[in-house]
Amino acid sequence: EVRYAHGGHQFACAAGVMIIIYSAISFASLYTLSGHLLPASCVVWAADDLSLFSTGSGGTVCAWDLVDMLRIEEASQLNHASPNQALAASLPRRGTNTPPNVAFVVVASTDGTLRAVSWDTVTGEGARTRDLQMIMDIPPSSMFTALAISSSAKYLFGGTSAGTICVFACPVTSSGDWEHLAEFSLHSSDV
Repeated sequence: EVRYAHGGHQFACAAGVMIIIYSAISFASLYTLSGHLLPASCVVWAADDLSLFSTGSGGTVCAWDLVDMLRIEEASQLNHASPNQALAASLPRRGTNTPPNVAFVVVASTDGTLRAVSWDTVTGEGARTRDLQMIMDIPPSSMFTALAISSSAKYLFGGTSAGTICVFACPVTSSGDWEHLAEFSLHSSDV
């Protein structure tokens, strides 16, 4: 997968077990991030283009600080065999220490499960992962193929393999349930 930064000045490419960041102007390789044990397949830039999130066939979710070139966090899914195929992230703006200070990542795996990974960016409290419960009627053969969190971090949008776009309230409830707001059947195949 290739994903451009919001500013358009760089793009990230998932290449095997590495994430390579290139200049969009000169196409020169700028950084190589390594940390996945199995191939990475999804990358998402934070809104400020200073952080990057990645996941892949190993089920691990990595968060990268592109200023200090460090892996911020890693949430490993050692007991989960299905690869992740879609990723969405919300990260507090850098330099703000007012609540909420929680980075929130949602991943969709090929078995149809949605997982939330979150961690506190101020206290450094480690990543917490939990399966999310869907309170809606999605056919069992349908799975999420695309995810996006709104810039306000109040909504999660999910596209399915059946061509449906679903809208959920963010964040999830304390019990792990999504509040399903709307569903639109717009496409005849994958979104």
